[in-house]
Amino acid sequence: MKHLLVFLTIILVSGCSTLIPRPENVSQYEKWEVHKARLLKLEHWELHGRIFIQAKNDGFSSTIHWKQQGQTYELGFTAPFNQGIYKLRGSPEKVSIVLPDSTIRNASDPESLIKETLGFHFPISGLSYWVRGLPWPKGPSRNIILDQNERLAELSQAGWHIKISRYIHIRDIYLPSKLMMENRYLKIKMVVKEWIIPNPK
Repeated sequence: MKHLLVFLTIILVSGCSTLIPRPENVSQYEKWEVHKARLLKLEHWELHGRIFIQAKNDGFSSTIHWKQQGQTYELGFTAPFNQGIYKLRGSPEKVSIVLPDSTIRNASDPESLIKETLGFHFPISGLSYWVRGLPWPKGPSRNIILDQNERLAELSQAGWHIKISRYIHIRDIYLPSKLMMENRYLKIKMVVKEWIIPNPK
């Protein structure tokens, strides 16, 4: 119990800080830190999959295509009832969304833009970390659970409970392929069909 409390305290205080592991016989916490450090270095990636969003009285599913290049990203997803494709583009300077009719809307952050456009809150800022199996470094996290391979299995953060039930092995690293995110108003299920990781230079 003492070791568990120390582990949880360090996680909450350190956020996404990293430790230098011992060559062998590393503890569960240190293995998690090694895995987390590798994931944080993964700043260029692309994924393709499906997303299912369920509100109290409504729900829909969509394809999702996400390309991340450092702090710049483009996220495409189909509109409810197959009414076209939305393209969300973001950078530290601006965020915009292209509607199916080619109208462009701008906002200061992706969450408010999606809320204004589609009528629900979608946690893009946190999801860019959760989808890699990481806590979001801009907010405290709690209820962290690791799986038997010292990868993130569950956590609560920013009003959401995130559960990662499946990982896939890509280029000597494990990335989530099935996630469930839930808050008081929404349930979001995301299934990643393909991860694309560029070749190291």
